[in-house]
Amino acid sequence: MNSPFFSQQQSALKPHPRPPKTADDAKHPDFVKRRRQAFEAARQTHGSIDSLILCDPLDIQYLTGTSHGISWLVVGSNTQFAISRHMLVSEVRDEAVNCDILLASTTSTERVLLEQFIMRELQNRGLNTAAIDPARLTAQSYIQLQKPLILHNVCFLVSL
Repeated sequence: MNSPFFSQQQSALKPHPRPPKTADDAKHPDFVKRRRQAFEAARQTHGSIDSLILCDPLDIQYLTGTSHGISWLVVGSNTQFAISRHMLVSEVRDEAVNCDILLASTTSTERVLLEQFIMRELQNRGLNTAAIDPARLTAQSYIQLQKPLILHNVCFLVSL
């Protein structure tokens, strides 16, 4: 799709993380550092982005340490937040250190368009330009994210 709001560029992000260098790194990885490095890699490739949006469970696990309960992860230079579900929010908040864990609705039965929730949250945090990793992105999410209601510029990362 040719749109002034979207571009497809090669990504500096690696599709699978490298194994830890030492046994201690495997036991106590620095998730904040990992998120910062992922954001900086995306920024090097995509220029002046404010945030990196991820929805691949493997990437989320590598960057937060939790293997369940997070559907979206947003990393910026001064902000890191994730979207969780009501039944897992306490556990996720314990596991994903130094990352704000948000709920998109007030009750677990309320239907919410997560993409709109994320866009509003980005706007509330003053973030206007995002790179989105399309891995595991549904067609519905892709369409919702193409609506340039809030973000000035969005680019989809293309895996190497």
